[in-house]
Amino acid sequence: TPAAVAAAAQQERKKREKAEKEKKELEQRRPTVKHLLRLVAADWHLLILAAVLLVLAAISEVLIPKFSSEAIGQIIQAEERGTLATRPFKGPVIKLLITAACCGVFSAFRGATFLNIGARASMRLRQSLFDNLLRQEVGFYDETKTGELTSRMTQDCQKVADQVTLNVNVFLRTVVQTITTLAFMVSISTHLTGVAFVSVPCV
Repeated sequence: TPAAVAAAAQQERKKREKAEKEKKELEQRRPTVKHLLRLVAADWHLLILAAVLLVLAAISEVLIPKFSSEAIGQIIQAEERGTLATRPFKGPVIKLLITAACCGVFSAFRGATFLNIGARASMRLRQSLFDNLLRQEVGFYDETKTGELTSRMTQDCQKVADQVTLNVNVFLRTVVQTITTLAFMVSISTHLTGVAFVSVPCV
């Protein structure tokens, strides 16, 4: 009958609208790198400072094995020559101590900078969420539980901030350390670097 056909068409239209609404909500909830960068874009000066400290800390960490090997080599050579009393290893040891101290200082300031960026991003995200909640209609609070809203304000916002303080920090540190280590290896010997790549598989 025409009434049944109209009812079926209306039901099908409601299902389609519901599916589109769920798809749109899922896309809005899905975290993306673009949204994350937009969230921390206001703290660009802190990001530049964190990047500089990250590079300095990585370079200092790469130089520690170099000065350690130089100090050990000087000690072995002095012991073979019988000139250990003259302390020829004093220079490499001083360089090693200075490099280790610089590495500790740069790493500490880098971590503190990323924590500051994460805290500011979390505050900005919570403020945006709170402003959006204030603009909702009264019926929204009848359908949504108070515990769910509180969870969004606390746990979910903190998880987003942790992406900056933990994941982004570790990712950038690993990339910079890898690049500086490879550059240091190539500067010492390109042949040994090639042998290292051949003997150690890429994981």
